[in-house]
Amino acid sequence: MNFRDYASTETSALVERLTTAAEVAAQTAAQEIRAAADAEIQQVRADAARSGQDAEDLRQQVASLVAETAHLRTQLDAESVRAAEALTQLDAETVRASDALEQLDAAATEAQNAWRANEDLVRDLHAQIEAAHAATRHEADRVGALEGLLQEAQSAASSQRAETDDANALADGLQNGMSTLRAQRQQVTALLGESIDAFDALATATTVDELFTKLVQQTAAQFPRVVIFRRKGQRLEGELATGLDPSVDLADVALTMGADSIITTAAAQGVYAYATAEQLGDAHRLPGDVPAFAVAAPLVFQSETLAVLYADTGLAEKGEAHAAFAGVLAAHTNVLLSRLTQELKIARELREYAQMLLHEAEEMFVADTREGRTRPDRLRRLRDTIDFGRQLYAQRAALEGPGAAGLLDEEIATLVGTDPSTDFSDALSDALAQMPVVSAGA
Repeated sequence: MNFRDYASTETSALVERLTTAAEVAAQTAAQEIRAAADAEIQQVRADAARSGQDAEDLRQQVASLVAETAHLRTQLDAESVRAAEALTQLDAETVRASDALEQLDAAATEAQNAWRANEDLVRDLHAQIEAAHAATRHEADRVGALEGLLQEAQSAASSQRAETDDANALADGLQNGMSTLRAQRQQVTALLGESIDAFDALATATTVDELFTKLVQQTAAQFPRVVIFRRKGQRLEGELATGLDPSVDLADVALTMGADSIITTAAAQGVYAYATAEQLGDAHRLPGDVPAFAVAAPLVFQSETLAVLYADTGLAEKGEAHAAFAGVLAAHTNVLLSRLTQELKIARELREYAQMLLHEAEEMFVADTREGRTRPDRLRRLRDTIDFGRQLYAQRAALEGPGAAGLLDEEIATLVGTDPSTDFSDALSDALAQMPVVSAGA
């Protein structure tokens, strides 16, 4: 039921209740008046029937009752008038109620229209809310996508920044590398210039000793400490040096071929070797502090290592280029050694002659052993043989200079140091211990 029907129904019910109430009130008043009048008449009649004596009083009472009845009728008429007025008022109220009903109907119609408008508005609002929710979800998805794109952009930016940093680092590295290369180029150019000057200086040498002396001098241009080790059998002994501490005796600067050192490596393998302070470690080296850089290069004649050039420095900036400088000087010295073939040939022949003398002394010792001679007799005869051999060698080496005088003693020392020892090497050691010390030039 709509509002208009409801208002019409309620208004009709109100009018009916008001009309019914007015009619009931009028009827009730009339009935009460009539009942009261009838009661009085009955009472009067009863009184008249029971007593006829006081007729005058009865008539007066009747007249009074009639007057009262008239009065009651007047009241009834007045009540009827009031009832009529009430009905008139009720009609007016009904009219007003009808007007109110029309107004209510109009208001209901307006309210219904407003309700429909509100329903349309609510539907529009719901639609707008749904659209807003959809838009919000879309915006949320868009925001999520944008956040993903932002993260990807940030990641790409970080990667780009890292690549830029790497590129800058690479550029700095390349720039530093170019600076290093330029410095190395200048260094190599300077070393090449010094190498050419060194070649010219070495070319002026006329003897092996002079050549080795000039080699030490030229190498010292890049290394403050330089030593030439002569190979004597299984030992390498210091012969020429520069830059050593004054407290160091060059005669004590020596090592065996079995020692762990770049010096022995160069002598054994015939190639130049170099090492840093970390690589040198506990390896055999010159007395004093561990150098920052060291190099050793062999001095070779006809595949035989005659000596080793050793040089070191405390400067950490020295490196492969400086090692190559020393190696080139040593290699050029080896070439120049071939020009001094006569001196070297004589030295080799004298060494072979010394070895022959020792071989003959060994054969005599072996023969004495086979003949059953006593050990003291064999040692005496061995001392005589060695002494005679020294005289023969000295006569032959006298004209070859001081460098050849000690070759026999070098060969004797090499034989005595043979490991494992032999009967002859042990006997030779004992015989030498009983002999007076002879200088190399004697």
